[in-house]
Amino acid sequence: MSTTPQQPAQPQGQPPLQGQQPVQGQQPDYAKPQTYGQPQQGAPGYGQPGQPQGYGQGQGYGQPGPAYGPPGQQPSKALAIVALVLGGVAFLTCWIPFVNGLAIALGIAGAVCGLIALIRKQAGKPLAITGLALSVVAVIISVVVNMIVIAAATSASDELRKFSETYSAQASAQHSVQYKATTTGKATVTYMDNNGSSNEEITANWTKDFAETGYVIGSLSVMSDAGDASTQVSCEIIIDGKSVSKKTGTGAYANASCSGSSN
Repeated sequence: MSTTPQQPAQPQGQPPLQGQQPVQGQQPDYAKPQTYGQPQQGAPGYGQPGQPQGYGQGQGYGQPGPAYGPPGQQPSKALAIVALVLGGVAFLTCWIPFVNGLAIALGIAGAVCGLIALIRKQAGKPLAITGLALSVVAVIISVVVNMIVIAAATSASDELRKFSETYSAQASAQHSVQYKATTTGKATVTYMDNNGSSNEEITANWTKDFAETGYVIGSLSVMSDAGDASTQVSCEIIIDGKSVSKKTGTGAYANASCSGSSN
């Protein structure tokens, strides 16, 4: 008699394995609800090795993420800004004589800062270039302005010295003075010498010689006393052998006036 092979008994509460028929007389426990919070049989729970980790394990919310390192430091513009400020101040003050000595110092400092900023390839390259250019131009202008002012001051000093020497020489120099007057009739001469103003009556040619120290201002006038229309008069001043003034007059009560000075 043939017998049907019996399958091993299935534990209660577990569904039959794939390909396995439920045991005769035993109902599968399909309706038994699965309790939340408990892992299903045969399924790994959260947090077990080799399985995906649940919240709160591994890298969860609220925990710091991977470190990316500190942000890179921005290049400094300090030297470029300093070069621009120094160059600008130097350029503004380089036009003032002697005060622009400060501009020279500021220009040199600005040029050094600009060069360092460019060599180190720091940020603010346009600022560094502008500051360097202003600094160099300010130094050049300061030197040129000072040279012009010094040259002008030296020239003025030389002129003043020459004038002083000339004036001193003239103030102590001796000058010979000669007055000349001519008339065709009776006339009156009025002249000024080192004794002051004087008058003389003349009827013919007249001269007067005298010496005077310092700067000489000569004055001589001749006036005819006759009403004759043919009367002629003349005057002349000679200082140090050089005629400095000569005048003539014709007619009734003719008049001639001369004035001159030593150089």
